[in-house]
Amino acid sequence: MCNNVKLENIFHKYKNNDFLIKEDGSVTSYFEFWIVAKEIAMILLSIGLKEGDFLLLKIENSGDYLKLYIACMLTGIIACPIDPDLPKERYETILNEIKPRYIIDNIQKINDIEINDTLDNVSVNNDENRNCIMLFTSGTTGKPKGIVHSVMSLLSSAKSFAQLSGINTKTIVYHHFPMFYMAGIFNMFLCPMVSGGKVVLGKRFSAEQMLSFWDTPMKYGVNNLTLTPTMAISLVRIYRHDEKIMTYIQNIGSIVSTGSYLHGTAFTEFQSKFSIPLQSCYGVTE
Repeated sequence: MCNNVKLENIFHKYKNNDFLIKEDGSVTSYFEFWIVAKEIAMILLSIGLKEGDFLLLKIENSGDYLKLYIACMLTGIIACPIDPDLPKERYETILNEIKPRYIIDNIQKINDIEINDTLDNVSVNNDENRNCIMLFTSGTTGKPKGIVHSVMSLLSSAKSFAQLSGINTKTIVYHHFPMFYMAGIFNMFLCPMVSGGKVVLGKRFSAEQMLSFWDTPMKYGVNNLTLTPTMAISLVRIYRHDEKIMTYIQNIGSIVSTGSYLHGTAFTEFQSKFSIPLQSCYGVTE
């Protein structure tokens, strides 16, 4: 584990750098992201949430989703992100288990709350030891469990992983994973964030967009790409030779595989098709 990483210092250090890039080309700097994240933190406090309260997030990917994570880091409110398409029975089980103080099922709920003068007396806390996110395990080996992470555990781990994997200010990450999923929080958001890198916000990976999957990474020069083994095999099997795509993939150097165990067949098929290896990086929610 590396030395402590201060949240505010990250955004101060890289304040003039571009941070989030949307598919339409609009860009948010570190400074702009930080200001809005602090505003969201104050909004959460103003509606009665406090440190230790559970905030259920049942929303689709967006830049504001990521700002909510930083807002929870600043306040100690515990974000509980879940799949918005969860079956009703599983969703109700989660509600009964964690009894969230507040539910955001549409990001517009937060955007519609106006910041007013009463927030002048509301302050956020920079205690890195406070808890901020709870993720549920997959349940493949038993009943899903809620795993709580602190600000420091997430930021320090992200810093260590970024250093080991060469993520830095020149890194451009493609975010196409669900933001309720650990890789969508850790690999594609926090790791580039602590390193001053850029994040290109793409559409969530799906069968519908596989044929055009490479378009956005190529357009924005993405040089850090992560896939699950299933995604990798899917891309292999629908790929038809395209010199531009092949040249782009060769320039990336390597692609990370995470989310589940990388079987030898998946590794071999991907390397055979694209002449580039998958780097196995299987993490767990815990």
